[in-house]
Amino acid sequence: MAQLATLLDQMHPPADERMHADGYALWMAWQGESNPVVFQFMQEYGGLFLETAEDQALLYFFSSNVFLAAARLESWSRFDATALTAVIMPASLTMGDSRSFRLDMAQPLRDQGLFAPDAFSIWIHPDIAAAATSIPGITLAAKTPPSTLAKLEWKQIAVDTRLPYQAAVGWYSILRPLGNPLDKEFQIGWRSLFDELEKILQRNKFRYTVHDFFLMFPLENLRQLQIWIRSFLDIVAELRNENPDAYWPCVIAIVNKKGLGFNNDLPAKAGIDWNQLAADHPYMSFQNALALGNDFAIHEVRFATGSGPDDWCNVSLLSQAKQGSNAIPLLIPGTLTLGENPVCFYCGQRSHVFTECPTRSLPERDKDIWRRVAGFDFAMMKDGVRALDEAVKTGGLEALPAALAQDDAAGVMGRAIFDINHPFQLRSVSQMWRARGKTPPVAASDMLDMDNHPIWDILQTYAAAEDKGAVERSLQALLSRYPRDFRIKSLLGFIALERGDPQKAAALWKDAEGMAPAGFPQAWHLALQARAMECWGKINQALPLYDQALRACQAWSYPDYRKIVCQVKTGFADYALNQMAALLKLDANYFNMAIIDTEMERGQIQVLTGLGAIWATTEEQMADESSMLDRLAKELTLWFTPAHPFAEQAGERIRKLKELSKYHNYVPYIAAIHGRAAIERDMQIVISRESRDFRNKFKGYLDKLAYIQKEAAWFPFPKIMVEFNKNYNQCAASLNWALQSNLHTPEAFRRALLMATDEEDRISRLEKRLKFLRLIRDGTLFLLTLVKTFFWIEVVGLLLVLVVLPLFLYYAQKSGMALPFGSLAGQQWQVQKGATFIISFLALSFALLRTVLRFEKIRDNLLEKARRAERAKQQARKQAMEEQLQKRKKKK
Repeated sequence: MAQLATLLDQMHPPADERMHADGYALWMAWQGESNPVVFQFMQEYGGLFLETAEDQALLYFFSSNVFLAAARLESWSRFDATALTAVIMPASLTMGDSRSFRLDMAQPLRDQGLFAPDAFSIWIHPDIAAAATSIPGITLAAKTPPSTLAKLEWKQIAVDTRLPYQAAVGWYSILRPLGNPLDKEFQIGWRSLFDELEKILQRNKFRYTVHDFFLMFPLENLRQLQIWIRSFLDIVAELRNENPDAYWPCVIAIVNKKGLGFNNDLPAKAGIDWNQLAADHPYMSFQNALALGNDFAIHEVRFATGSGPDDWCNVSLLSQAKQGSNAIPLLIPGTLTLGENPVCFYCGQRSHVFTECPTRSLPERDKDIWRRVAGFDFAMMKDGVRALDEAVKTGGLEALPAALAQDDAAGVMGRAIFDINHPFQLRSVSQMWRARGKTPPVAASDMLDMDNHPIWDILQTYAAAEDKGAVERSLQALLSRYPRDFRIKSLLGFIALERGDPQKAAALWKDAEGMAPAGFPQAWHLALQARAMECWGKINQALPLYDQALRACQAWSYPDYRKIVCQVKTGFADYALNQMAALLKLDANYFNMAIIDTEMERGQIQVLTGLGAIWATTEEQMADESSMLDRLAKELTLWFTPAHPFAEQAGERIRKLKELSKYHNYVPYIAAIHGRAAIERDMQIVISRESRDFRNKFKGYLDKLAYIQKEAAWFPFPKIMVEFNKNYNQCAASLNWALQSNLHTPEAFRRALLMATDEEDRISRLEKRLKFLRLIRDGTLFLLTLVKTFFWIEVVGLLLVLVVLPLFLYYAQKSGMALPFGSLAGQQWQVQKGATFIISFLALSFALLRTVLRFEKIRDNLLEKARRAERAKQQARKQAMEEQLQKRKKKK
């Protein structure tokens, strides 16, 4: 037995409601194979297939066309008998994302079943019997229904087979190219695209007309609608990818024929705001979009005033939508987007007049707001926007300040939405006036202090929305006192704007620009002029002004973002995406800004799809980022010691990046990806620098070692040199290895890192030991030199005393000089002892003095002589080795 509950349980209930409708459910059960004609009838009359099984199917109809379909089927069964039972009953349909549905009906209806039928019959629920009989030719008969249906007074349908029971379906397609018809690019692009579209129209024999650049033609049935929408989307995708010169962006709407005539007034009578339609995505009602079938993806739009089956949506081919399947969910709050008011100058929303903008009552902007948004994933962002939407739906705009004051997701998302246009808001004027230099004011150091000028009190009064007339009179009086103060003209511009004169406001801001200091203050006033033109609808005048603002302050990227928004507003969202990719390289926060910007509504699908592709690429990179961070942490341990300053710093940076990677958001993902790359880049810089420093340091150590070896080579006591020579050999081997190794490998670099400290300590010990050895060596040499000098002087003195003096005394007496020397001759031994003592003392003193004065020269000469002898020996050994090599070569 077929069970309705089986089909209902197969449905995937939507998480979010995008469309809700009250209509009719048609449940069919059959015996044997299903007849495709039955399904064709259902689809032609607007039936939406919800679930099918082997022997049953469940459909939904939005209108009373279900009775026309039943009548047509009843008439057909008279000629082609089919064993089928159909049950028509009231139900409510809710649609969510990805064509997910929920069908609501009374519980007794859900519990129904049907045995395999042996005849054809259609049963009508009693509550909708009146709607069925209101159609000419349809009558209801009271017969006994199957026992497995709900216990109700079911009626069986009966029809007059002479009537055709045609459904009143049909649509008009209206297509309009974007851009200025006077531009040469428009004329070339539109002509090329029209040639391609004309081929489709002629091939399918569509009767079309073109008036004021509107291409219009009727679509008589669902098949024609499906063919046209598919053909249009295919040719647009083909031209954009393969022949961009023949492509031109267009907006297209499908409207029901009911109440409209096919004439030149059709675009005006259709009631469409063409400036809100996104390019290349056909717009139609939810009901018509669902009738296209499962090959089409449906996209919600925010300018719709409700969520019923007749509200607007747009469609794309499911195959093309899957290519952009990473598109980010729609995060724009409907309550802040909808409205009949002009775009607010301060916040960009239509829900209020800009003289009553909620930003007037907001406190000074939270500079960390985008950091907090970066901590939300898309689900949290969507929950916050939904909660904000519900708060405004329930309490109106009066509930908005309380919602924004909360610290939950709704409050954070709400403050972020209002922060997008903060440079144009009155709460930011004080900071903009006090900006210094060529950088936008972010920190207190970027701003001047407030002076005692009365303009500050006037600004506060005006921001509080007090007597604007009194404020203007005060400003005019102040202007006579301070004619060159740009702040007065600046505030007068806001007053003129709120009086509905954007042209005068722009003129006043231009005057203020000329008076303001160069750099950011001038750029801000240029941006104000551009914003006035943008809100006034003069996008072509706004774009050059934003360019001038960029030139006046190149460090301020916000005018670039405004240019992108302007291009989206004109419908050229695809062109804006290329600029968005470049802008994200400057500041990743523009990603989150773009997906919640209410002024991006017109091109939201293209923007979200384009950003979705960027997000998908980032996600793919981030999928490997965790392992790459682990690899980088491991590499740090291979290259550096734990106590190395860079290893400590890089380890802390890696830990923070791992924390960032836990947030499912573009901003922390990009920060993690760029941060990891920055660490790797810094690590390579440190490795290259320290490798170069190591080589220079090791060369210095080797020079020191050579000096130590030169000084210690002539030490006269080898046994004392055992420990010294051991340290020397170890140091020399390590330094030679380091200078011959490739230090750009982890093992060699880390060994060199450890070696640098060890060898420095070892050389320090060798130098200390060398001082001791030099002291012994020089002391020994000094003593030997002293003894040698003393010995020769002493020998000469002793010869004089022991030989010359006695001979002199002897010959003196012989020659008659006994008088002066006679007494000496009698005391010869005592004289010799005294003279010996004196000569020894003089010899020692002279030897000591001579050794002190000539010691260094003697030492250097002695060492140099030894070095020459050593070099001669080495040269002799070298020559001997060369001779031996030559002899061996001759023998060979």
